[in-house]
Amino acid sequence: MKNIVKKSLLIVMVLALILSLCCCGGNNGGEASKPDNTNTNNSQTTSDDTDNNSSVEGTISGENGDTTISSTPGKPTVSESTNKDPAGNTLKAVYDWHPGLVDKDVAYTLNVSLNGSAVNAGDLTITSATTGVKISGATITLPYSVRSAGKNVVVTIKHKKGTKCDVSIPCYSYKQTFNDDFDGNELNRTKWRDHGPGSSVAPSDVDTYEVIDRAKAAKNSYEVKDGKLYMLIKKEPVYDTANKIKYLYSECCLDTQGNFMQKYGLFEARIACAKFGGINTAFWLLPNGSYSTQYTNFKAESPEWGLAEIDILEASVAFGKKDRKTFCITEHYYNYKKNLQHVQESKYYKVSDTITNFHTYSCVWTKDALYYYLDGELIRTADGLSDKGTGDKSVQRAYIIIDNALYLDNAWVGKRDFTEADLPISSVVDWVRAYKF
Repeated sequence: MKNIVKKSLLIVMVLALILSLCCCGGNNGGEASKPDNTNTNNSQTTSDDTDNNSSVEGTISGENGDTTISSTPGKPTVSESTNKDPAGNTLKAVYDWHPGLVDKDVAYTLNVSLNGSAVNAGDLTITSATTGVKISGATITLPYSVRSAGKNVVVTIKHKKGTKCDVSIPCYSYKQTFNDDFDGNELNRTKWRDHGPGSSVAPSDVDTYEVIDRAKAAKNSYEVKDGKLYMLIKKEPVYDTANKIKYLYSECCLDTQGNFMQKYGLFEARIACAKFGGINTAFWLLPNGSYSTQYTNFKAESPEWGLAEIDILEASVAFGKKDRKTFCITEHYYNYKKNLQHVQESKYYKVSDTITNFHTYSCVWTKDALYYYLDGELIRTADGLSDKGTGDKSVQRAYIIIDNALYLDNAWVGKRDFTEADLPISSVVDWVRAYKF
């Protein structure tokens, strides 16, 4: 009998040990685990698929006493009744919310169910007291003239059995805070500065410099003409005097740091990317301060991961097996609790024709999500974010960067396929704008 008791106790102890290991998930010191879908240092998560939008819900039981409870835009919005109908019927509406852009209509398609079963649009009556709202079947279209008021739009759904559901759709009112149409023949230096430029003047000890077959930003690597900014790559030396390096090419990299910085809002640019491989055309946001230690957002479930760089556009004609259509969107995260361990989440998308033609790339940055648009259409939502870090970490204002960068021959932006006769090589910017809400 004693042997049986001992064996039983031993089995219980082993099971308890296994359970504790499973719950800990292999973490050391009880620290929070990394965010889902991230890898180790300098890793990259990629996909050619577009993301689903953030889901927003409205649900109600009964006919009377409807109460609308609204949450932060981009998160589930729930509406419910204080009185259930005698039959206990529950009508539920789900739709994918996103904030939309300036001067654009936004259409939301409602997926409606009664007691868990899908409902045909013909069994519903959908109305709104807000003037200008367009309703066709189960699709609700909000013109910008309606959304620009910045007030939630309430839509009432009534099933033929009498059960109703009120859905409150959040709307943003945008106010322009930055604009450059690149009129005239000079760069507006009250808006832009050179991002990390080298010197175009050869130092006296230039013979001691290491020569690198790549480019560095220079103060004169651009032209403003015909209402556009031409960001240039040229065959001219640029000197990094601090590190004693001579770069054989100059490139263009401009930012708005110190001139324009903003927390949250809409950022967009109309850009035609460079026509040759080995070159990256980019439009991105950086939080103000030292790189990798300041953040625009944090992972909501793992706030030790801070978002330190938002790449709205990175493009090369070598992407997508040289289809000349593909560009990349990336978020860069750093773990400020673990020696700034780095992960990036990247996804690739295609334009309808070619990236060397003009397209509009947009991003709406909120405290809990990023919404990316191509030519006015939503293509990606990066959610699960927060404005709360751990300790003293908080969200910083961000500034805009645009650049046309030359790389060494590599697998990412492809091999250089231009000749000296093709220089200078440009990426062209039609305009850059920002809005707050």
